[in-house]
Amino acid sequence: MGDTFNTWPECAAQLVGVAAGRIAADTVILGGRVANVHTREILRWDIAIAAGRFAYVGPDASHCIGPNTKVLCTDEFVIPGLSFSCTWKVACPLFLQLPLVSLPLRY
Repeated sequence: MGDTFNTWPECAAQLVGVAAGRIAADTVILGGRVANVHTREILRWDIAIAAGRFAYVGPDASHCIGPNTKVLCTDEFVIPGLSFSCTWKVACPLFLQLPLVSLPLRY
């Protein structure tokens, strides 16, 4: 896939289709710990990825899984929404321009 992404207009229909369960995601991460910074909760949520972008983040991404979807299971933190300005590349869900990385953080 490289370091470039399709523009929002080029992939919006695919992302909406994945979120709605009409199109299968490329990758689904099940059971990751997601920090909700607004409620201060650590949630066991799933993430569906298509076209290199987040298509769905929520409690159950089973509707996003198809026969060719790569399914990953983890109990580690996954960090959608965190963008460091250092050498780590972590996904930013608003603009979604960096690859997803699961960081092994522990409490």
